[in-house]
Amino acid sequence: RRRSGIDFGPVSQSWLRELTMSWARNQSDLRRVYDTLKGATLASQALRRRPDEGLVIASLDHLDVEHIVAAIRAETGPAGAAVSNRHKRRLFGLFFELVDFGRRNGHLDDLSMSFASQLGAGMFAEDAQDEPVGKALPEAIQRQLDDQIDVLGQVSRYYRALPIAERRALFQALYCVMRDTGRRPLEIVSLSRECLTRDAHGPILIYDNHKAGRLGRKLPINQSTADTLRQWMDIRSEVTADKISD
Repeated sequence: RRRSGIDFGPVSQSWLRELTMSWARNQSDLRRVYDTLKGATLASQALRRRPDEGLVIASLDHLDVEHIVAAIRAETGPAGAAVSNRHKRRLFGLFFELVDFGRRNGHLDDLSMSFASQLGAGMFAEDAQDEPVGKALPEAIQRQLDDQIDVLGQVSRYYRALPIAERRALFQALYCVMRDTGRRPLEIVSLSRECLTRDAHGPILIYDNHKAGRLGRKLPINQSTADTLRQWMDIRSEVTADKISD
């Protein structure tokens, strides 16, 4: 649990502690080791609040990324001193560099691709143009929507020319992709028919960040999200343009 006098004990989940130690063995930049360990420790504290205390890798998803973001945002220095957004951004980035290391080296094969750094992008930005975390849909509301997902789109003023089954599939796909990726509505509704691809780790969503003018961004997503989107795209290919345009 130690490397050259560094205590890895505050990382309570054995899988995360062993991953951090494995990464640290090949590092020569001591400050980078300390900061990565700090990011892993804050992530560990956030995951420990789960019912399984973050011990089950396969159960982690996008909501856990939000909790890690919140834990790092709440970080303070000695005696409650303020910590710069720049430093918080560094801790978050180093933690997900650690996650990427684990994925590349086979340590995290069971970790969902929805557990991704892109979901926290911009949450530590110092300029006022970034969206505040308060705009995120509360977890309690997400649970209510999940419980009622079968009725989404059943009654709507939009796309009324669509048969009800197709309209429900559309709204359910919209909701699931927004929920699982954290992307803005405009980024979701502007997805092209070629928005899905894959790499060695799983499905990738290709989207345009219109607000920042960054096109063709790539976001790892979990297989269930890709399946939901693909199901709608198959239905969409059978829907005539006049039905979808109203």
